[in-house]
Amino acid sequence: MSYRLRSATLSDFEALVHLSVLSFSSGLSGAYAPDLIEQSVPFISQVSKPLIQSGQLYVAEADDDLLVGAGGWSRDYHGLPSVAGVGHIRQFVVHPDWMRHGIGRALFDRCLNAAPDIVQFDCQASLSGMSFYHSLGFEAVCEDEVELPNGIIFPTYLMRYCRPADR
Repeated sequence: MSYRLRSATLSDFEALVHLSVLSFSSGLSGAYAPDLIEQSVPFISQVSKPLIQSGQLYVAEADDDLLVGAGGWSRDYHGLPSVAGVGHIRQFVVHPDWMRHGIGRALFDRCLNAAPDIVQFDCQASLSGMSFYHSLGFEAVCEDEVELPNGIIFPTYLMRYCRPADR
């Protein structure tokens, strides 16, 4: 199972939405109630066109051109002002059939390499995604939640990665 990383383009948009729905629908089971997943996936699987246009959303593409992973970063988060040295991990998803092949780690490494001035990355991790972020060196900061446009409260954890000082 081989893949290559590249920057996402707007022509990937529909495939990214499909990948996100597939990833969240599968990956959230066991950590959230089925009705919460059903009500949340249409919102949490939305893909940010501005993130794509920024060049800071990356995709993993299989040899058959299937998108099997995506993830990116930004300096700002949901319209909040950016803070020097702080970045936000965004829209990390991996195709269920491609889990545990190093795609998520490769995407995170791409983010790190693209942002050498960022010393701290924060992310909103789903309950089922926490172990993945821990494996990358993130620490759980606190329980959090996201209120979705349909009024549903989606439990998350704020997680933080700090670059080693000797990098």
